[in-house]
Amino acid sequence: MKIMLILTSLAVLAASTIATASEEMTDEIVALYYFDGDADDATGRHPGELFGDASFFAEEGYAQALKVDGDGDYVRVGNVHQNPTRDLSQGSIEMWIKLESAPTDFVLAASGREYGGCFDDGFYLGTHSSYSKNLVFMIWSGGWKVADSGIAPEDLMGEWRHVMGTWGPRGVEIWVDGILRGTNPHTGGLTNTNYSTVLIGTDSWKSDAHGLMGGVVIYDIQSSFSDESVDGSEEMGPIGGKPKCADFDCREDAPCQSSYPLPSPVVDYMDIGASKTDRYTAGPLLGPGTYLIWSGKRASGEIGVSDDWKAYGPFTLTGGKSYLFDVWSGTLAEVDPWMLSSMLNQASPDVARLWYKRPTADPHVVCVEMAFGSPYLE
Repeated sequence: MKIMLILTSLAVLAASTIATASEEMTDEIVALYYFDGDADDATGRHPGELFGDASFFAEEGYAQALKVDGDGDYVRVGNVHQNPTRDLSQGSIEMWIKLESAPTDFVLAASGREYGGCFDDGFYLGTHSSYSKNLVFMIWSGGWKVADSGIAPEDLMGEWRHVMGTWGPRGVEIWVDGILRGTNPHTGGLTNTNYSTVLIGTDSWKSDAHGLMGGVVIYDIQSSFSDESVDGSEEMGPIGGKPKCADFDCREDAPCQSSYPLPSPVVDYMDIGASKTDRYTAGPLLGPGTYLIWSGKRASGEIGVSDDWKAYGPFTLTGGKSYLFDVWSGTLAEVDPWMLSSMLNQASPDVARLWYKRPTADPHVVCVEMAFGSPYLE
């Protein structure tokens, strides 16, 4: 199964290589927009153009993102499936969003006619009150084929969320925060090879979005998140080519470790002198950057496997600092190293130290991945 964890197919690229990314980009990426001060396409093929009052804005401590105010702001990127010609039979679009309001109809991205042309005939990611009150992803085929997320847009406001729409042999899908939320059995692709443009932040009907947007990527494959074991995924993360994962069992009478062999790359963190009330355990040393932390209850009888994944972050980790992730609450805090262990000094400037506070209620699996392509990456 193809595993896409916020551009994990690009995860081996360091932030310093972004300027030359077009030479190293995978063939599956049609267009990529970081919105880190401009609307350039990192593939070098389809630069965007800002309209209205669209601008770039950085929240404190975070990298820049596209800011649209819901009143005529958008980015036009043209027909991304031409020059060169791309496969229309399958594809995906993913992005990070932070909504500031949720009008009845708003569009995060759509393909079709120009702004004001009043006809969308490709893909559509947003809300459409004629079909649903929820966030949807749709493909046009003589009518809309709708995958409904079941999530009201007001529930997406005020925090960064990851959304993805796909089409192809699995049908039409909508994913939110790495979880498949809705499907439609239609397996047809985009029908109009000569559509005018993709619009980001609106559509041809002027259904403008309001908020921040970052890390917009369009693929010509049908992407997915893995619902399988964390083991064996060469595409999951840049840290040594694999994710850094741990499996904890700290329930009453459990030894705070797994009693079974663990598949690589899952790490069995043993209870080295830690009590039930002092459940801090060393995690990985990471390069400074922005990361997602995935956590979920362990699937019954399956070490290193969860069927209850939740994504936390993105978190920006700074070199020379120590961090504690509470596995149960899903929160991350910067801490003094001696709070973790009296034996620790400050981390060196070129690494960030991550420790875990292990849960006692249920066995958990935890993985950390670089969130390459998120609006936070600096």
